[in-house]
Amino acid sequence: MALFPTPVEDYTDYDFDALRARVFSLISSVFTDWTDQQVSNFGNILVDAFCHIGDVLGFYLDNHARESRISTATQRRSLVA
Repeated sequence: MALFPTPVEDYTDYDFDALRARVFSLISSVFTDWTDQQVSNFGNILVDAFCHIGDVLGFYLDNHARESRISTATQRRSLVA
């Protein structure tokens, strides 16, 4: 019997909306008193900024994975390397 359950990770849902939903589900499970969902709330601004950065990093990860294979590379410098 394992001490910790195996985490279920889905690496295909790291766009802005999916990250935002996951962050707010985590926040609601930890901070039950935080119910302010207005856009002008500073905590929501930080969550949106974090999710935007995660979305950009996901784009770069996808691009790096795509350019690392000869069959899916689209740039000449990736094929030469």
